[in-house]
Amino acid sequence: MNKRKLMIVSLLTSFVWSLPILHTPYHVSVNTAYAANTEDRDFNTDKEAAKKWGEEKYKDWEEKKLTKAEKDIVYNYTASGASVLNDYLIATKGNLVEKQEDLPPGTDYKLADAQKYNEKIKNLEGILKKVSTPETVSVYKRVSETQFGMEAGDLRPNGPRGGMDVAKAQQIQDDFLGKTFEPFKFMSTSLSKDPDKSFTGERYGVLLHIKVPKGTTAAYISDLSKYSDQVELLIQRGYTYKYDKFTIINEDGIQSLKVDVSIVPQ
Repeated sequence: MNKRKLMIVSLLTSFVWSLPILHTPYHVSVNTAYAANTEDRDFNTDKEAAKKWGEEKYKDWEEKKLTKAEKDIVYNYTASGASVLNDYLIATKGNLVEKQEDLPPGTDYKLADAQKYNEKIKNLEGILKKVSTPETVSVYKRVSETQFGMEAGDLRPNGPRGGMDVAKAQQIQDDFLGKTFEPFKFMSTSLSKDPDKSFTGERYGVLLHIKVPKGTTAAYISDLSKYSDQVELLIQRGYTYKYDKFTIINEDGIQSLKVDVSIVPQ
């Protein structure tokens, strides 16, 4: 395979890569009624427009399709349940464990824990299955270099304002171009870029820019969330994603690795 050299345009360095295909024994049934030839809506940094769109498009789902108990489930997920449930799903590779012998090795999980988590996961799945994206929309997610098997901070060894290690970025491109991954967990994303100061290029060196097709099982949950300022679109677990393009972006002296990602139709 021929290596593609990094292409520098103004303040941008463009390149493409992807992650090794992960084979998972468990898949959630997801809605893949994608619309062809649909322009994607991208709010970029316009948080207010993103918030308005989310509230308008998901008002019926929130007000008419969810019970008080289901709204509480979403709130509790955002308040304290997300990391617990998603860590469990990653450990089990998406399986909802029902037997002691199927518990993931090297962990402290007990069967009683698994049964409790399974119920909460199924409840959240059911809530998300009641709605889908009304049009194709782009969302954002900040992550660290661990997404690609590196240590956090490896791409910017001199700090967020110390520039990008282009050689390491090139290696990511060479290793991951066009491949797919399934995160196993529910995917938390934002309708606008860096809506909260806790998740910005200052802290995380990688920005995922994900194109979510019309008909994807996902819900705007900010009005139900403990963290309403994150304009969150929560995507159902079970989707497979593909890395399409990488770009080094420079924003106010802070360089990040922007990764264009798409959802693979099933």
